[in-house]
Amino acid sequence: MHYLDNLTTNQRIAAETINANDGATAAEVADALGYKSTSGAYDMIRRLRQAGVRIPEPEEGVYRIEGYSAPEEAEDDAPGQVRVLRTPTTTKQSVSRKATDFLAELELDLKARLQQYAPARADGGLLAEEGNEDIVFFRTDDHFGQTESNEYGEETFNSDIAEDRVWQYIEEGLLEKARREAAGVEFDTAHLLLGGDIITNETIYAAQPHSIDLHLQGQIERASTVYTEVIKRLAEEFPTVQVVTQHGNHGELRTGGQTSKANADDIVYSMLDLAVRQSGLDNVTFIQNDATYFTNFGMRGHRGHIRHGHEKGCLNHIGTSSPQARWGNWLIDNQFDVAYRGHFHEMKIEPVAGRPVIMGGTLQNQGDYTEGLGIASSRPTGIIHGVSDDEPMAWMKPVYFR
Repeated sequence: MHYLDNLTTNQRIAAETINANDGATAAEVADALGYKSTSGAYDMIRRLRQAGVRIPEPEEGVYRIEGYSAPEEAEDDAPGQVRVLRTPTTTKQSVSRKATDFLAELELDLKARLQQYAPARADGGLLAEEGNEDIVFFRTDDHFGQTESNEYGEETFNSDIAEDRVWQYIEEGLLEKARREAAGVEFDTAHLLLGGDIITNETIYAAQPHSIDLHLQGQIERASTVYTEVIKRLAEEFPTVQVVTQHGNHGELRTGGQTSKANADDIVYSMLDLAVRQSGLDNVTFIQNDATYFTNFGMRGHRGHIRHGHEKGCLNHIGTSSPQARWGNWLIDNQFDVAYRGHFHEMKIEPVAGRPVIMGGTLQNQGDYTEGLGIASSRPTGIIHGVSDDEPMAWMKPVYFR
């Protein structure tokens, strides 16, 4: 077995960096891993040695690996491209464990880097001048990293399509803003709500692809890059911006006997938080909660409540007795004026004691996951709405993805 097979993703990146040009310095390893100092690179080299990788003392500051041979690529693969394979059931636990190790390692690094910067808070707080409005952009179930094909084998969804649809959604919201401004409405704050399953992960159901430790990093980087640019765009268009995040179930990584709550959505959100802090944006407030299934937040004096909606009893349709009782209890506990949920890949609005509960839709075309939930095929859709001083949902605009 090639020694790279037993390494975590960050260890693999470090090993491949060392061998990319017949050796690498600690500074080059740190740069490849995104570390701000070489101390983390020295620690990574130590862990590679503990994992059995033969790395002698550096010569003139350059580290090399003895006995290295690169993994073979299939003839029909492009150079550097990783072939996506199906995972035998017997290997799923080890794949998930590698992914969990990767997330834990990345999470520790991100938390250390976040501590170097003050939390993102808009100077003077979120703007809410009397008589103006806010806009809510609610994204959930984006599933970066997922691919879907129709019955003819034609690919109908992938990460490129996901990115295009995110930007279609944002641009249509900004066009709606411009139309209402032309009618005399002034806007203060954009609320970007990220409701979970932003990435697809690859260990939720049996038919998902292999090599999560190879592919998970790419999903995280793609989603965080897209939404970093989205936040910057909103910060240009609105006086103030509030970002509220809540993880979903597709980011969860647990193997038998584990109690870890590692969640890849939270990693994406931490990367966004770090990017906002580093950018110096002075009109963005960032709220991240990685401890509970829900997050409460304020907007123009109203109380919002967001949860992904995958918990037991949180069914697709609120109207039946069991979910009505569940949402009624959540209303009593959280006293929300408007709530947001996802998970079921549909866009709709259902009331609980007169408070709207908004299901946010999805970027994704119908696939195995939604069929497994027994959900009828739904057009990929998103929702944007306004917030006035009097109403948490003053108007609503659906976005149907092309």
